[in-house]
Amino acid sequence: MSEKGKGIEVDPTLYNIIQNCVTAGVNEGVRKALVEIEKEKEEKKKHKADMRFRNTELLLHNYTNFMQHTEKSIYTETQLSKEELFDELDLDMDEEITKTQINSIIKSKNKTNIILKHINTFIEYYRYKCESSGREDIQRRIQVIELLYLNEDKKTQEEVSEILNCSDRTIRNTKNIAIKELSILFFGIDGLKIK
Repeated sequence: MSEKGKGIEVDPTLYNIIQNCVTAGVNEGVRKALVEIEKEKEEKKKHKADMRFRNTELLLHNYTNFMQHTEKSIYTETQLSKEELFDELDLDMDEEITKTQINSIIKSKNKTNIILKHINTFIEYYRYKCESSGREDIQRRIQVIELLYLNEDKKTQEEVSEILNCSDRTIRNTKNIAIKELSILFFGIDGLKIK
């Protein structure tokens, strides 16, 4: 086969071998790229599931703070006049607080309240589910969550281990199982780690 205008002769067999090699190389490159893309997708799924787990633990860790926030945040637009707000927040009258900033505080309280109601609903369901089980290991799950996160007087993992007369490892595993189950309750289908 000759390349027009250049006068180079190429053996047709060699040309076919080169073309097959190039095609095989391209196919292998595409295959490897698809494998890498699939790996990245799996990593993103895993990361998302890990974040749900961490978010659930973070929500539980801050549970008592959320309770305090909703109980102690008493301000609504009708509860305080602007002057009372300045006095209550210990601000000078000439310091500017806009309605947007005040509304931001109110919105924050309302959001926290909504999230807390959601959490409380599913914690109560989880408590019922665990306590009505005939299995000690399942009943222990809500006890661990309450002792570590929900009680005002939070305990350390070591203290929980002593209170429930279990090993630290058992408490850690129980906590992890409970948090995974609560993730599904808190986040629905997004709380599942889909393989």
